[in-house]
Amino acid sequence: MSSAGVNRGPGKLWSLWDIMINFQVYGLVFYVGSLAKMESNFAQRIEAERAAANLRYVPEITKYLDTSGLDWREVNNVDLETMRGSLQYGTTLANKLELQAAHDRIEIFTGKLRYKMTLHDFVAEVRALREAFETGINYKYFYLYPAQKAQKVLRLQADWEAALKAFPEIGEDAPCAVDCYALGHNTAAVFHAMRVLEHGLREMATAVNLVFDVQQWQTIIEQIEAEIREIGNKWPKTAAKSDWMKFYSEAAKEFFYFKDGWRNYVSHGGAPYDEHQALGVLEHVRSFMNHLATRFSETT
Repeated sequence: MSSAGVNRGPGKLWSLWDIMINFQVYGLVFYVGSLAKMESNFAQRIEAERAAANLRYVPEITKYLDTSGLDWREVNNVDLETMRGSLQYGTTLANKLELQAAHDRIEIFTGKLRYKMTLHDFVAEVRALREAFETGINYKYFYLYPAQKAQKVLRLQADWEAALKAFPEIGEDAPCAVDCYALGHNTAAVFHAMRVLEHGLREMATAVNLVFDVQQWQTIIEQIEAEIREIGNKWPKTAAKSDWMKFYSEAAKEFFYFKDGWRNYVSHGGAPYDEHQALGVLEHVRSFMNHLATRFSETT
């Protein structure tokens, strides 16, 4: 539900990527379904055991059981190994989803597996574990992203690949910007996008032997432009000079545009941004940072 990333603590929102990869929701649904199937299978075996005791209907009942040549009248080694693997995966899900009741049931079940269990005990534990997961998930909250916005989150690494590689420092704010947009927090998305740009501006300053620290954007951009002109005056006319001057001069002017169009506005309490404005800012920042990366990746 919130910024992309990992290791979010209790009370935090999670992104779609977090939920899909870390929570493995598909795996959770499959896991609960597998417990239900296991429960049903053991219930059939109990019924078959009861029928066998009365010497009735054994062939009709057992033909529906997957016995694999093992004694289906008791909890066998295959049952135990299958359950141990299932409990390991269940532990991962319970921990990530903070389902304490499910975690407790797993510990109880794991302890009982050390001793001989009857079919009745086994199916009772499977049922208790399934119900612990189903009940616990009722008290967890997830955010359903609109489909198009979800794609923005899922394509983050690919869409921002060049910028993330050239400017690893944006690894926090770029995902936050995209995720805030996907969540509908449009002004926050623009704010994080401006923080992304600051890393690009800092690299621009470094490229012309300046330090961007506490200066206002206006000040550092003017200083960068002055340095670009000075370098241009000292550099003999060559194709390399023309290419360098074009790239850095245009980039500096672009930063002025960002400053006047969005950065000052979002930093000084202007009216909130709507969804379309936030998307426009994000796309512009992403494109620009990827463009900067074509030059700065050569030296990073």
